[in-house]
Amino acid sequence: MHPHLQRQLEQLGLVGESPPPTAEQWQLLLEQVSCSYDGVSESATTSAGRLF
Repeated sequence: MHPHLQRQLEQLGLVGESPPPTAEQWQLLLEQVSCSYDGVSESATTSAGRLF
């Protein structure tokens, strides 16, 4: 498992291979993952802009 994803799961108290037991925990996980993607996309866009 990717270390960043592992940290996100641990921050939410989700360990092991089991899915989050509640809808609220699923929502929190999805929000964290989404924010991570947003950060990577923004960083890549900013870096690409510097190349030109």
